[in-house]
Amino acid sequence: MPSFRLRTTILYLVLAAAWIYLSDNGLATLVDDPSALTHWQSLKGLAFILLNGGLIFWLAGRGTQEPAAAQWLTDSRVRWTSAAVFLVSMALDVGVISKIESTRVLQRQAIALDRAADHAHALEQQIDRTMSATYALAAMVRQGQGRIPNFEALTTQMLPLYPGVSALVLAPGGVVTEIVPLAGNERAIGIDILGDPKRRPEALKAMSSRMLTIDGPRTLSNGSSGLVGRLAVFLGDGGAANFWGFVTAVAKMDELMRICNLQQMAEVGYHYRLVHRDANAPETVLVQSTPDTLKDPVVHSIQVSNSQWELRVVPISGWHA
Repeated sequence: MPSFRLRTTILYLVLAAAWIYLSDNGLATLVDDPSALTHWQSLKGLAFILLNGGLIFWLAGRGTQEPAAAQWLTDSRVRWTSAAVFLVSMALDVGVISKIESTRVLQRQAIALDRAADHAHALEQQIDRTMSATYALAAMVRQGQGRIPNFEALTTQMLPLYPGVSALVLAPGGVVTEIVPLAGNERAIGIDILGDPKRRPEALKAMSSRMLTIDGPRTLSNGSSGLVGRLAVFLGDGGAANFWGFVTAVAKMDELMRICNLQQMAEVGYHYRLVHRDANAPETVLVQSTPDTLKDPVVHSIQVSNSQWELRVVPISGWHA
């Protein structure tokens, strides 16, 4: 039968190993992010167990040499008290570490949300600047009483002033008659905005509200994905104003994302996903850094005219790394 000295040392090693294992896995369960210990953490735990095991082995040897100490070490009350202290200490250990970890996660989420808010604000501002080109076009239509002489020359000079705009469009009566640049957009000429079932609902909103509405993201006539900012133009004053048609600014999504530098989120350690929310249809992913599911992302809402977008962000390494 193993000596008292050896039994005491083995008992300690078992309890110490259980302490470390249960503390780590108990914490992982509480924070819902189970992960294996790193090699360095495992080596530190092993060194701790061996060092203290040697100390217990020495103390047990001293106890067998001194009757009073030996009796104290073998007392059942001492063993039960030690076991109770072990269990209570482990519970407190897991609780305290869990609280610290929860606080750390909240701090990381606050930082991520601040970053998401910065990029969302930049995106909102860029879309506003891009689509404000429609107000300039509408002013020119009113000034020319329904005509813009030298439309191509004027809008060609306008385009560099509105970064993100890929095309400017005139649609008197709701039918597209002029677009700049024409190259690559020839298929848009002749589109009846009010007669197209896909375009008509947003066009009617623009007419009834007399405000800029943003349609999309949608597939453009040239095959790319983009936003369509549409403003209804009325000629005349007050109740006598007559509907003239629409002026439109088109922005490609990839160009907007490039200008807003959303990919910088990935460069500083975050996965992101920008989605378009629609109560009447499944959400649409506009741009993302990974196709994988984002676990417990922070979310910042973006109001784009009459549309609701969400920017979702999570650290690449997870909240508990």
